[in-house]
Amino acid sequence: MQRIIAIANHKGGCGKTTTAFNLAGALAEKGTRVLVIDMDAQGALSKGFGVAPPADVSLSDALASDDVDISRVVCHTALDNVDVIPADERLREVELGLAGKFGRELRLRAALREHPQSAYGVILIDCAPSLGFLMGNALVAAGEVLIPVDLGTDSLDAMVETMEHMRFIRKEINYKLRTLGVLINDVKSRTVYGQQAEEFLRSKYERLVFCATIASSVVIPDSKRARTPIVVYQPRSAVADQYRHLADEVIARGEDSYGQT
Repeated sequence: MQRIIAIANHKGGCGKTTTAFNLAGALAEKGTRVLVIDMDAQGALSKGFGVAPPADVSLSDALASDDVDISRVVCHTALDNVDVIPADERLREVELGLAGKFGRELRLRAALREHPQSAYGVILIDCAPSLGFLMGNALVAAGEVLIPVDLGTDSLDAMVETMEHMRFIRKEINYKLRTLGVLINDVKSRTVYGQQAEEFLRSKYERLVFCATIASSVVIPDSKRARTPIVVYQPRSAVADQYRHLADEVIARGEDSYGQT
């Protein structure tokens, strides 16, 4: 069964795009066909994969009109098993254009249901860093949410606010939405604060926190510049193995029943 996973935290800079980029690569390495949807108008994920919207159609068009087949926006990447629906600058305009209109939160889900992307085992949605229209559409379309955090106070506070937004979406629109897990990103040297913050997070959210953590590493920005996920760019590096462990947990949790936090 296809899984749709939103990668969301309304704080910027906590690793959403990096997670989507490298998780897609790790899942693809394991033989899963992955479609990545870039729902952030900045388009960092699309640039990371080296793709741009087709000249004649865009994700914005598919969200704004029922007549546009979202399949036309799918772009192939240099990676086997990974395709991308790239972001475009007009996403912000679509958000404003649909303001106040009935069903605006349902646009992405409707587009995917009207034109199912059945060739893919997993669809990853890289969310914009806000609680607005674009993240709302991602959470309505998704069945699961992966929440990346670093161990700073702002990121943890934003995680709580994101979970509250998820609870609202679950109650009002998408009752199947669940938390896939919380991913601790950008782990630096083991400072006392970092250890305490991780211990707090694990004690409060228990098994929702992934066992895998992602270390801070110069390989991460290098792989982005090379437009190649780490499992391909530096396959023997420690951080590549960390993303493989994350992919293993994501696959395993697809067979399990996790909480509704």
